[in-house]
Amino acid sequence: MSEIDLSYNYRARTGSDILTPKHFTILGQICVKSLILAKNQISVIRTGSISAIKYKNCLEHLDLARNNIYGDTGSALELFQLTGLKTIDASQQDPLSPWNSFKKLKVLESRSANLGRGLLEDKEGKILKGLFELQQIDFSANQFKYLNPSLFRSQYKSLLKLILSSNILTEINMKFSKFSKLNYIDLSDNRIRYLEMGTTKELDMLNIKSMDKLELLLQGNMFECNCDSLHFIEWLHFTNVTLDNGGNYSCRYFDGSYKTTAFAFQNLHDIKTRCVSKVWLIFSVLLSVLLIIIIIASGIAYKYRITLQYWYLTIRRKYRHYSKLEGESKEYRYSAFVAYHNADYKWVCGPLSSFLEKEKEQSLCLHHRDFLPGNLIADNIVEAVSQSRKVILVISETFLESSWCEFELDMARMQMFQESRNMLIVILVQNIPAKSMPKSLLRIWNKVTCLEAYDSDILLENDNFDHIFWNRLYEAVLL
Repeated sequence: MSEIDLSYNYRARTGSDILTPKHFTILGQICVKSLILAKNQISVIRTGSISAIKYKNCLEHLDLARNNIYGDTGSALELFQLTGLKTIDASQQDPLSPWNSFKKLKVLESRSANLGRGLLEDKEGKILKGLFELQQIDFSANQFKYLNPSLFRSQYKSLLKLILSSNILTEINMKFSKFSKLNYIDLSDNRIRYLEMGTTKELDMLNIKSMDKLELLLQGNMFECNCDSLHFIEWLHFTNVTLDNGGNYSCRYFDGSYKTTAFAFQNLHDIKTRCVSKVWLIFSVLLSVLLIIIIIASGIAYKYRITLQYWYLTIRRKYRHYSKLEGESKEYRYSAFVAYHNADYKWVCGPLSSFLEKEKEQSLCLHHRDFLPGNLIADNIVEAVSQSRKVILVISETFLESSWCEFELDMARMQMFQESRNMLIVILVQNIPAKSMPKSLLRIWNKVTCLEAYDSDILLENDNFDHIFWNRLYEAVLL
């Protein structure tokens, strides 16, 4: 017997039905090739039911569409005994996957079977793995949002027909050129906006393999005719792939109205002109935004230039293996770094140096003597400031006019903030009014020890250190 049709034969008019071995005794002595159990209310197939079929290997076609077998593992295990099946229709119910027990399967129909939800977890394409003879797959209306590229890997050499219509696909990323015999693809009634250039190349390569016999269905998608889809519009006109509706589809135009892809191709020059204008507009906007960002960043960088310069030099010192900046408790190489202008060289290297180094045995860092030759001046200044317990600024009018002296002041100020300690000593060798002082120094004036040295007795180049100035200087260095 070739076929038994038991569709619409459910016993329970309400609820669901359960098949037991007793129900399959009718097939016990019959070699049936096709069994149709569609449109019943079967919910469970009891263990032993398939075993009751003596010639179960005769069965080649099984139709279980529109039943209620929702995720019953026992029912699936029973069906997996039908290893001779060539055609299965398991539409409109939960999938009986994986189907890899049916090694001889040639046609698989599973429409409206919630496959889109289940295949989200199948990253390796196990659901169809090993079905090397499968020629036709119908996975329409399964809420597919995307396709796993490895889903049909086992069917590269066998598949002839692939139906994926009425899903919610927005793009196709399959390697169609890997198929050897595929000549029919149904992608109609999805949500595809346009086919990417890579996909159209894959389809053209597949069409060459099939000797220009590839048929592609695209009707009912949400195509767009705009700058993004220019290549797709041209491809529809020039490809040798056989397209449904003559390759002319409804598409959404620039202004929101609906035209056709044929109309878009006829007006392709206007679309390209508009796209070029759009590209230049986007480029101009991006360039303007970039310029604004650069201006703002430049303003911020200029405002905090001293801070940035300080941290840059400090980090560079770190990677050049200088001493690491730590807290106040660290050992300093110098008692004080003396920042001065060369115009005050004689007094600094004379009375000042003699008093602190010879009389009081304090170590000073003097740029003409202690800066390392070959190093950048900025690096030497940062190194001197960080390795000195105090920084003495010998301020005169020439000091205030020097950019390097200003840099020494800024580096000392940043070091003071970083280590949170009062380390600046200002010696005024000239009577300079407050309005002439740098603003950066005036902001921290209450944290600075200021000594006036423009008395003629102090500035004399001799070894007389009886003036109270010298005692106050010594106390400030030790503090």
